Amino acid sequence: MTESSINITDLFETILKKWKFLLLALVLGVAASSVYSFLLAKPVYRVTSSLYVGNPEIEEGEKDGFEYKREVESFMLLMPTYKEIAESNAVKLAVMEATGADWDDIELESNVTIYHMGGTQVLKFQVESSDVQEAISVANAFVEITKSVSQEIRGIDLVQPLDRAVKPDYPISPIHTNNIILGAVLGLLLALGFVVFKEVFQKLRKRKISL
Repeated sequence: MTESSINITDLFETILKKWKFLLLALVLGVAASSVYSFLLAKPVYRVTSSLYVGNPEIEEGEKDGFEYKREVESFMLLMPTYKEIAESNAVKLAVMEATGADWDDIELESNVTIYHMGGTQVLKFQVESSDVQEAISVANAFVEITKSVSQEIRGIDLVQPLDRAVKPDYPISPIHTNNIILGAVLGLLLALGFVVFKEVFQKLRKRKISL
């Protein structure tokens, strides 16, 4: 094997000799990701509110089992309708006006998720925002305005607020641990790639000169 040949063993030894450089790259990766995660990245909060669709004046004991079950099933069949009402432009525009949130259609689509809890008479509103108070206001406004609009449409009030959105204990992002690990890995990989590239380039250059 000539001097210019690329030997895996030699390459591995070269990498080991550069351990200080690799360690420095790892430390810099951790430092850079920490600065981003703790100082630059905006925290994003997720809050949830919910409503219940049903007749609050009727309880299970007031009707026989079959009739009560039939009424519950009828409300469950209405849940897609109430979800459509909650997702309507009429509700969304009213929520934006009531809360002062200046979100366009794309932001509404990405920040607000409305879903039906299967097998229940419950609709949930999940809102994400870097402004936690704004997220809380929007989530709670969706419940109140869905209640108001549905009452206007159907002429009967069957929507009851269930859970109000409250401030969460911590944001859903950034996740500091994940960011720091990612920064360390990227720093190490970049340094490793540089060492390997430099070693291979030098070997190939020597081979070309020898020819």
